[in-house]
Amino acid sequence: MIKRKFVPALILATITTTVTAGPNWNRLESENIKISELILELPSEELGKKSGVDYVEGKLKSLTNRLGLDLGAGNITDLGFGNYFLLNLESSPRSYKQIQNVYEKLERSKLFKSITVNARERSLAYAPADPLYHEQLSINDSNAEYTSNVQYAWDYVQGNPNVVIAVLDAGIPPSGVFHDTKTPLKGFDFVGDFDDDRDPNIFGWPRVAPWTYDSNTRRSPGTSSHMDRVAGQIFYTHNSTGLAGIDRFASFLPIRIVDNQGMTTPLDMGYAIMWAVNSFYGAHIPQNANPADIINISQAILGECPQVVQNSINIALVKGASIIASAGNTRIKASEYWPGNCDGVITVAGTEIDGLTQEVRASLRSAYDDGGSTSKQVVEMWAPFDVMVYEPNDNRYSVHSGTSFSSPIVAGILSLAKAINPTITDQEFIDLVNLTGKPVERCRTIGTCPEKAIDAYELLKALH
Repeated sequence: MIKRKFVPALILATITTTVTAGPNWNRLESENIKISELILELPSEELGKKSGVDYVEGKLKSLTNRLGLDLGAGNITDLGFGNYFLLNLESSPRSYKQIQNVYEKLERSKLFKSITVNARERSLAYAPADPLYHEQLSINDSNAEYTSNVQYAWDYVQGNPNVVIAVLDAGIPPSGVFHDTKTPLKGFDFVGDFDDDRDPNIFGWPRVAPWTYDSNTRRSPGTSSHMDRVAGQIFYTHNSTGLAGIDRFASFLPIRIVDNQGMTTPLDMGYAIMWAVNSFYGAHIPQNANPADIINISQAILGECPQVVQNSINIALVKGASIIASAGNTRIKASEYWPGNCDGVITVAGTEIDGLTQEVRASLRSAYDDGGSTSKQVVEMWAPFDVMVYEPNDNRYSVHSGTSFSSPIVAGILSLAKAINPTITDQEFIDLVNLTGKPVERCRTIGTCPEKAIDAYELLKALH
């Protein structure tokens, strides 16, 4: 699933401007920030000439007559410090363009030392101190075309430990521990025979995660770091070390379904999905004390959705879990890969943060159903697929690409949404992505391909 390429708390604030630097009107309007007050500062030489309020009202009246400035029934208040007065425009509602016109005419009059738009808005108060966070453009670069824009979403919520995310993947990395992630809950290893802990497919010991290596068992932890990289997109801790994950508070439930050769079976995946929601256990399989709210499966296997997997998904959906899967990285239709083609799964395709790569553009026609009478849209949304990961084998960080990472980005954003609204449904989430996401323009020519890339900030703003 991977192509390798080496290579905040809420505060209220005011926008402060002077006569030489005006506010960003486009941003204020796009974020629907209410503007009804301007702070006017008289030059110091004007002090003591007349009663402050009367004097300012006289200045504004002269501007109304001379410049055709429409102030309506604006009220003036002496703020009681310095030489500042508050112009209240609320009694005469105006559009952003009208308020901008008032601001600019007051600025051009040169009668005031400064003019400040007094707007109440959210300020980015939280940013992880992890040294490589600034390189995680998939979540922190709001200027990129298709970033997931998580950095501003953290102003609304940073997660909730009551939200449990199960990651069905390859188990622990070779080191025996997940790198720089929060301590996982007790998961389970579904590869091999459940009643034989000496099965050669067993990834580690004991079966119940977090797996730890014990030389007495003659079992090594294996060779795959795929789960470490996938889970890290959600769970990298914010601890001034390395990278930062999307939801630092959600609970991490690791479940192994992939063997040392990178392969899985319908039965292992079906069992794992049911166990994730505590609907499958027995003599050799313990109950899951932490049923998952979200299940991430960064796998794409060629073929129709196996009925055993579909049945397990149906059970998980009835239990209230959301299932997120990657669409795959080849030029074959997403509808030909399971579990993404199973009913009830939120399937995620990937795009670079600055647009669609040549490879993606070339494969769009084959990667998605072409809109024929019998086709159905398999992919619900886009998310970035170029991410920073830790390389445990080399003890370094690098960029990896693949929809394996698009999927956990969506899972992490959904967990933030569930922290705000625990009862949000999959369809409500998809509808919010369609409402608030970023249009993928090229996609509109590719039949039933989804048109929106997820934007965490806009989504949580609409949900909040």
